[in-house]
Amino acid sequence: MKFWVFLVLAFVVLLSSCQIFFLAGVYEELQDKYGIVYIYVSKNGNDANDGLSVSTPVRSLPRAMDIASGIEGNKRVEVRVEVGVYSKGDGLSSPNVPNAGFVIIRPNITISGGWDSSFSSVVGNSVLDGNNSLYHIIEISGVTNVVLRNIQIMRGAAKDNIIPNDRGGGIYVENVSYLVIESNVIVSDNFAINGGGLFLRSLTNSTISCDILNNKSTWGGGINLQNSSYNTISGNVHNNSANQYGGGLFLGFSTYTTISGSVYGNYASTYGGGVYLQDSDYFTNTGWITNNTAGTTYGGGGVYRVGSYTNSYFGNVSGNTSEDIYP
Repeated sequence: MKFWVFLVLAFVVLLSSCQIFFLAGVYEELQDKYGIVYIYVSKNGNDANDGLSVSTPVRSLPRAMDIASGIEGNKRVEVRVEVGVYSKGDGLSSPNVPNAGFVIIRPNITISGGWDSSFSSVVGNSVLDGNNSLYHIIEISGVTNVVLRNIQIMRGAAKDNIIPNDRGGGIYVENVSYLVIESNVIVSDNFAINGGGLFLRSLTNSTISCDILNNKSTWGGGINLQNSSYNTISGNVHNNSANQYGGGLFLGFSTYTTISGSVYGNYASTYGGGVYLQDSDYFTNTGWITNNTAGTTYGGGGVYRVGSYTNSYFGNVSGNTSEDIYP
């Protein structure tokens, strides 16, 4: 009897061991298939490196994007950027894309700045400075699941009259879903004809939580959002200007947009000091739109509306010049 008990127990142990090895194999396979791949960018890096370890970082973000593009799209990629200033020819732009800092064309990627030289901790922000010589600092096109973290995006200048070089001095986005720009990102001192800080077209299910300030444009000083839906702007949009419409934000044909941050201190020379809405119903403001200015009478210092807004909620819009909301 004891012999049979021993055999049964041995069989159970053997079966359990097989299950453990099987599960370990499945885990390793899943890690290989869905694990995060890290790419490192350093001020002391070299674009001849593979960028895949802290000891072999690359020098530029365009080179990091080249490496990322060669990695399977179902894997998550995180590009870790050392703290410091990156500018045209010095970490930004490339011969293939001379007028943008870098271009994101793969899904499932995070750009994470502010790392110390050993890439062991975040100590600040990485500054991406276009020095008014790049049309866009970051261009994102045709992808999903993109995160921007701990970077400052500044002095892009989309000043050409040809699309898309007239829009999105800081960030230019086209046909993207599930974009997250975290609250530790700053978009400042950029210029464009459309969307000084950010130009966003065909954007869905995304969250813009960054600080957007001191950007200038003709339409949409801080943000120009076009043909988009189901997006939330939770960051502060302030001290931007437009020499026509939408000092803070210009929303065109964009439904189900929620503002949950503060829109303040923006200026438009004609209409919509804070927000200009064109056929963008299902708009919701749970934040505060205040202390914005439109330069004309009946210009909607807080919000100027074109179209019907029977399904919208405007919330706290107060203290603006000229009117808070018009019409």
